[in-house]
Amino acid sequence: MTHTAASLQTLMARFNVTARKEFGQHFVVDPEITRHMVTLSGVGCGDHVLEIGAGLGSLTLALAETGASVVAVEVDSKLADALRYVIAGITNAEDTSNIKTVTSIVDTEDKGTAEVADNVGTAAKADVQVVEGDARTLDYSGLSVASDHWHMVSNLPYNIATSLVIDLLSNVSVIKKMVVMLQRETAERLAAAPGSRARGIPSILIECYGKAQVLSRVPPEAFMPPPAVESAVLLIERYNNSGENRNTTGETQDATTHDRSSMIKVSQSDYELDTRQAEDEVANKVVSTGCLHLQLDDRTMQCLKLLLRNAFGQRRKMLRRSLASLITSDDFEAAEVDPTARPESLTFQQWKNLATLKQH
Repeated sequence: MTHTAASLQTLMARFNVTARKEFGQHFVVDPEITRHMVTLSGVGCGDHVLEIGAGLGSLTLALAETGASVVAVEVDSKLADALRYVIAGITNAEDTSNIKTVTSIVDTEDKGTAEVADNVGTAAKADVQVVEGDARTLDYSGLSVASDHWHMVSNLPYNIATSLVIDLLSNVSVIKKMVVMLQRETAERLAAAPGSRARGIPSILIECYGKAQVLSRVPPEAFMPPPAVESAVLLIERYNNSGENRNTTGETQDATTHDRSSMIKVSQSDYELDTRQAEDEVANKVVSTGCLHLQLDDRTMQCLKLLLRNAFGQRRKMLRRSLASLITSDDFEAAEVDPTARPESLTFQQWKNLATLKQH
């Protein structure tokens, strides 16, 4: 069972909570939408799932019904309290309130079940942890203790979605698949193909790590309060041989040997709103903690970001003008790039060619 509009209203009244604009909160009130997202994600019993922006638990309950092991992250303390109440009836529910680190995601003793109000309902047996904290500053290194293969299934806060997705792809290699709900325009930008007017820095950076595809649209009335724009469900699948959180022997590190130096510590100022005008900031401020890029080494990646900032910062100009100080006519020819083209028309391979030439 998951939330309906009526049960959400009851829960919000009980805990005296409202949707907060500064957190980009819009709660899903259509059970079919949450179950559809879970179906699209392919999550099943025994899988490991990271949910960011869990809110009042609409998606959390749908994920729990599958028997998956769920880590639900929520920054709003009032919502986190309500979420603990919602999952109180789930066997093995673990409360990790007021911590800033995702660690020791392991099986726990059965703590029994608690009675949950009828308007909330119960979910199938599952392992659910509530982590109260800001998803942008959490340490995700502990995820690899449980598994080297995680799904992220989330209704993401709209105002940080782009930077958060790219940051997690860059830094948390155990996340192999993302199924996330965000603004339709943002989803289309992240998945934009060469030649699309929506193509920009975020879509090209995502192609460093995996493939993105818009799966479905979600109308405003599926949320409370309804957003002013349409939403969409986006799928991102990481390339198979992307960097893994493994030690030199190739085996997943255990809790006693896990390298704590790879902690992700990203300040709030490193994130910008999901606007096209902030694309250069996205490229400039995404932090890497050492995970391998499938397509590029670190030096080439920095060259790519430099080229993208210059090209998309002047996206109406031909590349021969916007990149005049960085790329020669011979470089354009060697990279098989038309110097009269505009940045959105290039494939990822062409951008990679230019970045590789630039570093020499």
